[in-house]
Amino acid sequence: MANAPMLVDVLPHRWFYGVGVACAALLLGALLLGVLGPDTYEHNLYFAYDCKDDSHVWNPAQCSGKRLGEEGAVWLKKIGPFETLNGFWSLVMYPYDKNDTKVVETLEVSISVYGKSGSTAEGKKLSSHVVKETMLCDKGQNEPCWGFVLVYEDTIKYPWYEVVVALPDDEDNAEVKALVGDVAFEFSWYNVAFIEEELMMRVSFLIISTCVIFAFWFRMRNVPLFKWTMEQRAIGFLLLTLILLNNPLYPLQYLVAGWFFPSLDALFQVLHATINMTFWLFAFDFIRREGEFDFEGWRKPTVEWLKPVVAFSFGLFTFGFYLWFRVAQQVDPVFGDSHSVSGIVIMFFVSALLFGTVTVWILVLMMLTIPVVLAKTDYLARYVFVAVPTAVCMFSIIGALFFGSFGPVRRTAASFCYFYTLYNLYPWVLALGYWPASTGTLARTLQHQTKLFIHAPLRPVVLFGLVGHGRCRGLFAPPSPHALPVLHLLLS
Repeated sequence: MANAPMLVDVLPHRWFYGVGVACAALLLGALLLGVLGPDTYEHNLYFAYDCKDDSHVWNPAQCSGKRLGEEGAVWLKKIGPFETLNGFWSLVMYPYDKNDTKVVETLEVSISVYGKSGSTAEGKKLSSHVVKETMLCDKGQNEPCWGFVLVYEDTIKYPWYEVVVALPDDEDNAEVKALVGDVAFEFSWYNVAFIEEELMMRVSFLIISTCVIFAFWFRMRNVPLFKWTMEQRAIGFLLLTLILLNNPLYPLQYLVAGWFFPSLDALFQVLHATINMTFWLFAFDFIRREGEFDFEGWRKPTVEWLKPVVAFSFGLFTFGFYLWFRVAQQVDPVFGDSHSVSGIVIMFFVSALLFGTVTVWILVLMMLTIPVVLAKTDYLARYVFVAVPTAVCMFSIIGALFFGSFGPVRRTAASFCYFYTLYNLYPWVLALGYWPASTGTLARTLQHQTKLFIHAPLRPVVLFGLVGHGRCRGLFAPPSPHALPVLHLLLS
């Protein structure tokens, strides 16, 4: 049986230029929303010395705080009030070096965390540890050393918290403790205004994506599934993954404290990314093979199995990395010894290695496909239509990684708004191109217009589809003579 033409085969090129301009405008608007909108985090910075002139050299006349390098000194701070939309809070410690020498030493820090129902209420001890951290100083005398995370409370369970920090006086710690001058403590949490913006975007994209899913499946309702082209099968499934990306259960993580709903959202995000990677690996390889693929080969081990295996291995390690970190912080908000997170570090680097492998694999397949589409121009339109948005996704991620605005620990408002819009736009654009075009008068009319690629003939295409001839008639209703042509093309 032959495949009916899709919009990518018949629409004039100006339509696709218009779609490209519209997508670019939406992405630019999303980026500006992130840059000009509310900051992702709120920060409060405190100093142990608490000097009025912002000095980090102890002066009793100017400083009223604590000298943690002295015996018995304890620094205490109460923070709040918090609400559930603050999401989390963390504490990073930056010791200052008294001397003008490079320091690489192990520093012991005593940290206790208390949860409080009110500002003046008695605190409930949540955690108390002596942790060992690497004190790395290379900026000079009375300059901050490299910071390290002391506390990460991943859900807000109390409106107020209290932390107590000291440097133990034991013999092993005495020499390093003597090098510590002032100490900076940075508290961070989500900005409520950003979370409200995020929730608004998620709900908006969920509604729009649901409408797109309904429209596509409604348009395909009279076409038996076995008659769909491979592109239509793929985009029908990719559209459904937008439910995972936009996660209708996401707001519950701000209403119900605990690890379950954040972990469920992480699982949905990982599944969405993994399915997209698998699609990219297969899509370009199908074009490179000129639409030929041995589906019977799935019944026995072949090289094709490597694609989903590698992609889903990336998803498994990524989700495992997140879940391990999330559960560990639920059990104890204090970060603990540096050596205790070695397993998390290993999982992170394995995930990064697999991600790099899949990325290079996809880019290589894209380049290997170019000679094929140049030799057989009837593949060119469909190749460019999937290659351009895929390249935008891939190079956006790579660029963001290099610029440090995209990663597993901290996200920025700009990166969230841009990538969230990009991931939703991607299947929407493909759905437009893979939308079935009606046969008959309208298709013949559009065939004489300037198509996206003039060398791509409007004929039954076997790429990603089912091979055959003469069975296309009757799959779609004939065009109404009273309807506007393009409107009928989309909705008939």
